[in-house]
Parts: sequence; C-alpha cells; structure tokens
Amino acid sequence: MIAGSHLRLGAGGDLTNASFCFAPDGRLLSTTDKVNLVPGLEDRAPKALGLARGDAERLPIVDTPFGRLCTLICYDGFREPHTTLERFEPMGPRLAARGGVAVVANPAANPWPWHEAWPPPSLRSGGERAGSGEGGTREAQWQREGLPGSLAEVPFARWGITAHLVGRVLDLRFDGQSEILERTASGVRCLARAERHDAGGHVVVVEEIHGEGSAYAAPHG
Repeated sequence: MIAGSHLRLGAGGDLTNASFCFAPDGRLLSTTDKVNLVPGLEDRAPKALGLARGDAERLPIVDTPFGRLCTLICYDGFREPHTTLERFEPMGPRLAARGGVAVVANPAANPWPWHEAWPPPSLRSGGERAGSGEGGTREAQWQREGLPGSLAEVPFARWGITAHLVGRVLDLRFDGQSEILERTASGVRCLARAERHDAGGHVVVVEEIHGEGSAYAAPHG
C-alpha cells in the first residue's frame, strides 16, 4: 500500500513531502521524499511551504511479488519542469539507469484547475518554460509532460498508477483524473481512468502476473 504523501519532519529538522510504502502485513518497506518541489508552493519562495528536497540518488526501490516498485510523488513523475527558473531533476532516466521497475506509484495533488488553460497566471511571470506555450489545458499538459509523457519518453516502468487527491484541503482545491497506465513495445496506453476530475472514485485493473518478482523486501538505494 502506498500512503501519502504528507509532510514529514526528518531527523535533521528538515520538512519534506513524503510517501510511505507498506507490505500487506503492515511492515514499512520504504519512505520516499519528493525530489522536485512545485515552484511557489513547496519550495523556499515567499509564502511557500519551505520544504527540503529529497535525494534523487537515494530514491527507494522495493522488491515485491509482482516485481520492483518505486514511488514518484506528483511532480517527480514529470519529464520536464514547469518553469525555466527552478531546479528540476527528471526521475525517469535515473530509474532506467538503475534497471527500471515493474510498477511506479504516482500519488498526486494538482492545485490547478484541470480543464482551464495552461500555464496558469501564477506561472506567467517570465519564468514559464520555453515551449510551455503549446497551449491546451492542465489535463492536456499533464498527459504530455506528466507520467504518461515520462513513460513514453523513457522505458523505466511497465505500469504506472497515478492516484489524484481530489477536493478541497484548507484553502486549496485539487483536481485530477486518476489512471492506470501500461507501457508496451508499441507505446503507453491507459488501462483505466476515473470518470471525473472533481470527485473521488475507484480505478481498478486486474492483471495476471506470473513470476515477476520475489517476496517483499527492503528497498534498493
């Protein structure tokens, strides 16, 4: 089970955006800290959360009976940054260099309207990425640059599962359509997708897996 993300206070006093991976018996298998922080919201910009970045070199990979698994928290699933003014590390190539995984979990919380124009006004301050003017909505941009785009560009996982937080938390509204992706030799396809972007629901796919992995084990890296 993938739990979170949530804010985690580290031993050194740093606050991170973290996600936990649990085995069916309740054992904590791994803790993943988010590497790429959303500019103006999570980084050290004025009025942002002031979070610390996770270490891209130490992203945990765990062994499971259905193959290796890792977690990319929200923006870490993207193949390129939203702006030219931020530090951004694409995680797909790093995972591919480590042998890839069977499943990438992608818990997400998108604070921008799903069906409105991209980029939003908050990113139109001269720092939007060159090429981000391709237009369309946040939904279209997510498909182009988020986990579907990452998997299409680099074959680092067979399956990708994006679970969107939907609804209002404090003064923020979150939108998005959860989906289950599969990467094959012919490209990336969506196996199942939530019907709505503004309400909760379940997305389920049944796959028959034979001999993909081993017992649940401690993380690599």
